Formats: sequence, C-alpha cells, structure tokens
Amino acid sequence: MKNFVITGYSRSGTLFLATNMNLSKKWMVSHATGGYDDLRKNSIEFIQQRLNKDYYGEVNDYLRYYILKLNISKKALILRDPADIWISMSNRKKQKLWNGVLIDLENAYNEFANLIKSDIRFILFDRMITDLKYLKGIFSYVGIDDVKVTKEMQMKKINENEGEIKYRCLSDFDTSIQNRIIKIRDIYMEMKNAV
Repeated sequence: MKNFVITGYSRSGTLFLATNMNLSKKWMVSHATGGYDDLRKNSIEFIQQRLNKDYYGEVNDYLRYYILKLNISKKALILRDPADIWISMSNRKKQKLWNGVLIDLENAYNEFANLIKSDIRFILFDRMITDLKYLKGIFSYVGIDDVKVTKEMQMKKINENEGEIKYRCLSDFDTSIQNRIIKIRDIYMEMKNAV
C-alpha cells in the first residue's frame, strides 16, 4: 500500500507540505485530520484505520505521539528550530499558556531525539523552505511524482500569524524563557547534525 505520514511539532510547516502535496491528482493528502480526536481517543486502531488507504498521505503534527506505532509505508518528521517555533507560537498563544507550551516543546524534542536511530526520515524545515532540490526530494520520498515543485511554491507563505506580531526574536523574551529555549535548541542542534 502506498501511504505516508509526515509529522513534527506545531508551526513546523505541516500545512505548507499538505497544501502543496495535495495538488497531486493521484494522491489525497490531508492536514491534521483527526486533530484532538486522535489525542482524546488515544487509539492507534482508530488512526490506523484512517491511514489504511492507497495513495493517501497525512501531514499531521498530532501524529507525532503515534509515529512509531503506525503501520505505514513512509514516515517522516519535520525538525524546525525550536526558537522559531516558540516565536511563532508566542505570537498566537496567551501568555498564561506559555509554561505548558514550553514543557510540551521540550518533551517533544526529547522524544524526537529518541527517534534518530529509527526508520523515520527527518526533514529539516530550514532546508525545506530554502533548497528546491531538497523539497523535491521530500515529494519524491513519499512517492508524489505528479506535482511540479517550484521556487514559487516554496516561497509562498501558507500560514501567516494573524494580528500583531509582538515577538520577533528570542531576545524579546525574559532570560528564563531564553534559557529554556536554548536548552531545547541544543537538543535540536544535535539532531540536525545527526541527520
């Protein structure tokens, strides 16, 4: 069966990939199908049933919790600099939620580090959005061969932050947050260098 899952942390380019991959006439590619239902039901059978289709792909950050358990032909995980994720999320989330987001981000990157030696292919976000050959390689890896991958596609921003952009760089945050993000970034850098 030809199918795939690409996952990662929120704000890592999943909507970008799903939108562009779904231009295929052969493949159906969904973004974040199941959403919180996947977490609430916590049922691998429920998720697996949805994925058991030929020429079906899902680019879904919620599936990071289940990626090792899924019986799927191709698996990939997007790695994005956690400082960039944090800046993007902090402009969307209320400050009272920040501590929970930081804890979740650190836990996720620790879990991602444990996947380095698995059969999961790692996708580097910064290369995906800047290196056309690399982006074409992602499409090729999952088997999508009927979409023309172009520089224009790569440059088009899919998911903009809405409203005021208050935070633009890590130094816009207090030192305690900077230190927590730097700790997570160290995990990311080790993985990036291993990929």
